[in-house]
Amino acid sequence: MDNNYPNNQATFDKVAEHLIKQGRKAINSGAACSYRTEDERGDVLKCAIGCLIPDDMYNREFEGHGIARLFENFRAIQDYLLAGVGCDLLQALQSAHDVATPETGETMRDAFRLKLITVAEKFGLDSSAALA
Repeated sequence: MDNNYPNNQATFDKVAEHLIKQGRKAINSGAACSYRTEDERGDVLKCAIGCLIPDDMYNREFEGHGIARLFENFRAIQDYLLAGVGCDLLQALQSAHDVATPETGETMRDAFRLKLITVAEKFGLDSSAALA
């Protein structure tokens, strides 16, 4: 299966658009970040990496594994996500989701934007998707 995000810029854009639109972290009932989880209303929330994983490839067993361990344990998802994209970018995007914390007066979208802009600068990417 070919992924729809063939390079770092396309991957960054997809993640930025997703996180800004969602406006919330994907956190399970134990307060841990998740690739996918449901909130109290039944809405599905996805983290920066979770939004890149197609429904037919997602497995609940991914949960609880950072991206490096995910790749060690699930070769198909590694092959899919790393097709044209650097692992270091995926790790940075995962971290941007996991550590984003709004300052006083900020929203989670604001916190995501700041983290995403930092990622874009680090990898020489256009950050405009984070500003939408």
